[in-house]
Amino acid sequence: MNVLYVDLEREWRGGQSQALLTLRGLRERGHEVELLAARDSAVANRAAEAGVKVHQVPRFGLRGWTAVEMRKLTARKRFELVHLNEPHALTAAWLARAHARVPLLLSRRIGFPLQRNAVSQARYRAVERFLANSKDVAQSLVDSGIAAERISIVNEGVEISPLRTLEQRGSARKRWAAARRRRRLPRRTGGSYKTAWADRSGAFPGIRKGSCSSVRGSRRVSVPVGV
Repeated sequence: MNVLYVDLEREWRGGQSQALLTLRGLRERGHEVELLAARDSAVANRAAEAGVKVHQVPRFGLRGWTAVEMRKLTARKRFELVHLNEPHALTAAWLARAHARVPLLLSRRIGFPLQRNAVSQARYRAVERFLANSKDVAQSLVDSGIAAERISIVNEGVEISPLRTLEQRGSARKRWAAARRRRRLPRRTGGSYKTAWADRSGAFPGIRKGSCSSVRGSRRVSVPVGV
């Protein structure tokens, strides 16, 4: 399958993390996928590093330039699907009338009601299928007038790092122990706060001592001055 993925966010957030995971997953499964994104955005740079073909558009007049580029791309290459990862991408696709040539798939991650104005409703009518990341988000779409048969629930996840080896875990413990010695952190022995205060008073002259003598009196423990 040939997929054009569109994400116009400039910063790196959860949606862009999901975008990169999706792009990599599609490529690993033998699909052809290309990304349309804002120039020098975090998702564009990271996708390019991962080997994904990226089409970058100017940030000024972003949705307009994206609509122009999307019209060109969908006209000269047979994409089977356009996956829109956020609302700005949907606006650009609607302006390009991409829905007249290829199905539009829209990811939805928030449970806010859809806007009711005419332009917004026209944009959502252009979407072939909504991808909700939870039942609550799917229900919010239904409550906003989207037919249930146009909605699929796809729960999102994160990439889990490989398990650490025993050698790596031992090395991490040694580094943590060394850091504790350098910073002179009091050990959690269950003793009184007076012991901790004795260790700390010289390092923080801007703190005045309270009247606490045990863990039970923690509400009256030392108070920072001038913070």
